[in-house]
Amino acid sequence: LEVIHAAAIYSRLHGRNLDVPAKFVVPAPPHVDLSGNGNNNDVASIYPGETEWPWPEHLWGLTLGQRLKDIRLRGAYLKGDSADSR
Repeated sequence: LEVIHAAAIYSRLHGRNLDVPAKFVVPAPPHVDLSGNGNNNDVASIYPGETEWPWPEHLWGLTLGQRLKDIRLRGAYLKGDSADSR
């Protein structure tokens, strides 16, 4: 379910496009610069229209691009007639 959740977020952030680069990894939020040098990367500058970090913590570091590539090219997903057999 993590891949599905991450894919849905990626799609929403990219205009309903799910063409995820193979090297895409779900990012953690940028660190806030407390030095006063003005180097803060706020969420809106990274994801226009967003006011909060769109990626939940449990997805940070997920290799979404590779996982989707594996599903597309190798059929690396759960198979079976019922949920119990998957």
